[in-house]
Amino acid sequence: MIKNIVNDKIWYMIYLINCFKKEGKVTNMKLKLIIITLFIFTLCLFQLNAYAENNISQNKAIDIKVDNIGYKSADISWVTTGEVKSTLLYWESQFYSPNTIETIQAKDHKVSLNNLKPNTKYFYQIYVQKPDLGLVVASDIYSFSTEDLYKIKDIKVDNIGYKSADISWSTTDEAESTLLYWESRFFSPNTIKTIKGKDHKVSLNSLRPNTKYYYQVYTDRPDLELDMVTKLDVTSEVYSFTTTENKITDIKVDNIGYKSAEISWNTTYEDKSTILFWSSKGDMVNKIETIESKEHKVSLPYLLPDTKYYYQIYSDISDLNRGNSSEVYSFNTMELFKITDIKEDNVGDESAEISWNTTDEAKSTIMYWS
Repeated sequence: MIKNIVNDKIWYMIYLINCFKKEGKVTNMKLKLIIITLFIFTLCLFQLNAYAENNISQNKAIDIKVDNIGYKSADISWVTTGEVKSTLLYWESQFYSPNTIETIQAKDHKVSLNNLKPNTKYFYQIYVQKPDLGLVVASDIYSFSTEDLYKIKDIKVDNIGYKSADISWSTTDEAESTLLYWESRFFSPNTIKTIKGKDHKVSLNSLRPNTKYYYQVYTDRPDLELDMVTKLDVTSEVYSFTTTENKITDIKVDNIGYKSAEISWNTTYEDKSTILFWSSKGDMVNKIETIESKEHKVSLPYLLPDTKYYYQIYSDISDLNRGNSSEVYSFNTMELFKITDIKEDNVGDESAEISWNTTDEAKSTIMYWS
């Protein structure tokens, strides 16, 4: 700006000297004095211009950034290399009627904007002033948008088990929220409402193992801009998660007798289990429930001798038709009074010992001949 003034003044004074010289109004001595004065004046203006440009470049606004954007507030900060006062201008995108905030003399500047409108785009510009020179340096024009009122954010699901899960989310302001969740088989949602707050958390229980669930969050809000009593819903996207399996492992059958057997297994989680067993002769299905544990063991009583039995284990006793179940296994009970482990000992010229076992306590008869 000053450089332009200097150039204009020089050319104007040269023009005047030429005019005076043509009219004979200027002598050679006066001309020399005018040229010397003009040279000194030009040198001073150039030095002033260099000083002004140096101060302007040193005191412009840099590192301009906006933080903590909410639905009605935001923070704007910037740095100047010299300690100067600054002025922030900001306005809505709909029209240019800027608000102004002046900072104190400093290098680091920060302004907090409040009472902004939700879901609105704002523009802002920073002016750095040099009172001693009467100069103003303007930054570029920047913009930001405030958040929506009662916006739902930070939705996440944690602690997913085989029949439970935790869902949490936040709202930009204190509000009541409603969680809807349903199974993948059909849309018949369950609803849980939270109390008024910014941070919300819901624990889901009695879920089905190994099942996909969908969920969505609703938040009611008053339409403040229209000043209506009617409430508008803020709705999140639809999310999903899948419950884990309560796996059944290490199934084995031991101590098989002619009227009893023992079956044991493990589960991933500590919970009750149910074993179903039935015979190959078409008898009714019998059921035995275990206590809450990871290691399970049951004794099957009153079995029939020399009979094939089938059995299956469920880890979810709430619904045997959909619960996590094992394959169908089988075993055979022993024969009644079955003779086993026959062996000969101490065989001599005139004697011998013969031993054997029976499946239950009983009298036995041995027949021998030569």
